[in-house]
Amino acid sequence: MITLQMRKYLCVALLLTSLMTACNTNSSEKSEDTLDAESHTFKNRFTFKKGSIYQIEIDEYTPYRSMNSQLIVDNEDSMILLWENRAINAIEFYDLNQGVLQKRFRLKKDGPKGIGGPLRGFEFISEDSILVTNGKRYEFFLVNSKGEVYRKYNVFPEEEELISVPIVYDYRPIMVSGKNAFIVCKPDRDYSDTGWWDGDLLLKLNLENGDFEYVFQGPKIYYDLIYGAFFSHHSMVMNDDGKIIISYPMDSNIEVFDPASQTRTWYYAGSKYFQQIPDWDQPDSNEDERFYIESNSYREILFDKWRNVYYRFAYQKVDYFDKNNMRVNWNYKIPSIIILDSNFEKIGEYDLSQNTYFTRNTFVAPEGLFISINHAENSLSDEDILQFQLFKPKY
Repeated sequence: MITLQMRKYLCVALLLTSLMTACNTNSSEKSEDTLDAESHTFKNRFTFKKGSIYQIEIDEYTPYRSMNSQLIVDNEDSMILLWENRAINAIEFYDLNQGVLQKRFRLKKDGPKGIGGPLRGFEFISEDSILVTNGKRYEFFLVNSKGEVYRKYNVFPEEEELISVPIVYDYRPIMVSGKNAFIVCKPDRDYSDTGWWDGDLLLKLNLENGDFEYVFQGPKIYYDLIYGAFFSHHSMVMNDDGKIIISYPMDSNIEVFDPASQTRTWYYAGSKYFQQIPDWDQPDSNEDERFYIESNSYREILFDKWRNVYYRFAYQKVDYFDKNNMRVNWNYKIPSIIILDSNFEKIGEYDLSQNTYFTRNTFVAPEGLFISINHAENSLSDEDILQFQLFKPKY
């Protein structure tokens, strides 16, 4: 006898096995898919070699981890790491080559030239134009080199029951293309119910006239599935062609969205360690973190413009309680880096040591990929130093 549960998995399997390599569509629905890693064999043509560890001493005001950072490269002799400091409402500029603090960019919270609250994300556009947001999430500001606001944007939608919340993190950067800024969103809905992925995932803000609109809904294949709060961490990045690449935490495929043509294209970009990631049969809002930790997943997607490749981070599941019966968090999952070429073909997968790297603080530079080593279990972790391991590409 076929039970309701069996029917559910049969339907999901039929949908997932209908994608070959990629499919162009103007909707959010995949018409082709496969999560069979064996049918996507790849030649390991790209790997990494460890280089130096870059270190920058910090003072008592600066956190050794950050929710937002950005690398500004004028040339290989000038690499400036921008670091969000929420404790003092500032953006700090560090000279990566010299290993020193160049300047501290404090932002006023109140007053006509303030950002209306605590700093919760930024994107450096130019010396006199930094786009920032505050804790209210729906307010964005352009500030000048003095940290003073000269333009404000309110992106709260009129239909309150259908809102999605703009969220800015390292793996969800504000993406600026011409006059438009694209901002990743999370639907303001119950994580433990169906329909979360039916919400809007991307906001388009016109920086010239202030107009805004939601331009991207979640994949239809997930509308009736539940994965919980910790699986809501979809990552996006924009390439040099203005296309936005989306890494869904529960999907071995990535999606490429072209805002100009509104086309959506799927590509296989899965890990060699796992295939399909099951949804949550019995959701419980008190067990969100446990379900995520004990499931395989994906998170960050980064674009390397110097080599025209992409780095996607995969995470293998671990037990919620360690050998000492201590509860762990999502930073304890086992990471690897999937490398995709300019055509989104997989050309490598590189293993990272468990409990060594704080992968949320990661950036790409001309020399290669930099990942923070300030993981809580790393013996080299130091709260007084920003530390990044350089991974030099080999191909």
